[in-house]
Amino acid sequence: MELQINRSEILSQSKLLEKFSQYSGVSFLEINIEVFIRRVYDKYLWLYNQKENEKRGLSDSSTVKAILKYYGS
Repeated sequence: MELQINRSEILSQSKLLEKFSQYSGVSFLEINIEVFIRRVYDKYLWLYNQKENEKRGLSDSSTVKAILKYYGS
């Protein structure tokens, strides 16, 4: 399963949660790290599967490109 292959990479990014500690959902994600891992991977798959013409706005497009570049796609 691809989630297991990418698990360690996603888990290494959990330290970034500290930057968003002011948001209420972050404490839940810090306690429930499996939810964090699945949420990050779900978001990656969602962005990966979008067609170029379905992407919303320049900021979203640049974010998608950055994420795809990070994960080597």
